[in-house]
Amino acid sequence: MKGAKQGMYKTILSLFEVAIVAAVWAGSGSCQMPVDVEKAMANKQYLAALEIYEKMPRRRRTTSSAVAAAKSAWALGLSNYAKEEFDRAIELGELKHDLTPLDKVRIFFSKAVIEFQSGNFNLCIEYCESALKLLNGEGPLKGQILMLMGDSYLKLRKYAKAEKSYTAAVKRLNGEDKVDGLYAVAWVQYNIGKYEQASRNLKKIPLYSVKSPLAIRLLALIALEKEDFERLVFWLNKGKEQFPDEFLDSWVNYALMIGYIGLDQKAEVAKLRKATSEKYPSSDPWVILLNARAEEYEWENVERKARLIVR
Repeated sequence: MKGAKQGMYKTILSLFEVAIVAAVWAGSGSCQMPVDVEKAMANKQYLAALEIYEKMPRRRRTTSSAVAAAKSAWALGLSNYAKEEFDRAIELGELKHDLTPLDKVRIFFSKAVIEFQSGNFNLCIEYCESALKLLNGEGPLKGQILMLMGDSYLKLRKYAKAEKSYTAAVKRLNGEDKVDGLYAVAWVQYNIGKYEQASRNLKKIPLYSVKSPLAIRLLALIALEKEDFERLVFWLNKGKEQFPDEFLDSWVNYALMIGYIGLDQKAEVAKLRKATSEKYPSSDPWVILLNARAEEYEWENVERKARLIVR
């Protein structure tokens, strides 16, 4: 059924592409210049940009107008058209010698993004590698390409390669892009059991960052995996204090319960159980698990007391 739906969507997209081209050729044959394609694209008039481009004689098309047409098609969701025009831009650039290595890098990067969006992760990696071979600088653009490679490797579950790409990306990124890289590499490291490295990267994320709630939650998950109950309670309570809206889900209370039980904090266990029953429905899966753990803990305490009395 899923394959049938995907086929239907592709058919609809193809029909849409045909309709666009038909509408384009149905228009008037007014004389247009390559710069008009670029202007229309810059003004986000993507359909107009394609109309101008398609009406233009092929001999008049330039490298930059082909790039503008490709970007316009991409913005309209016409991936195949976009890829064809990016390829045409490279051909024209080589023919007219007006395409710099950096221009080629940006085209390869754009094609890589399109392939990633289409789920073609291996092909995305190939285009990223082609872009990196042409790129001499070590700035943010290289970092962005490496991030995309890391995302593709992650989708393919090639965690070691994803970690390597993300780590290299972080060194070249700034601001929130760097934060995204830190979180990405930490997530991979968490998944392959490199808890200490993951924790170090997560702690580099500023508290004011949009990624902070996710970073704190992942630090709590790491503490849970390590059975470091003190750190588990610390991070969850910090998350609830700093980002209350992002720590409202019942899993947070369940994980806190595990922490309080691990620390043998009877009063906190009872308090949390009561607060949870008042806030979440009893049918909630995490609430069910929380109550089960709390009851087990309470019975263990009863049995412990009984053994002491017998002695």
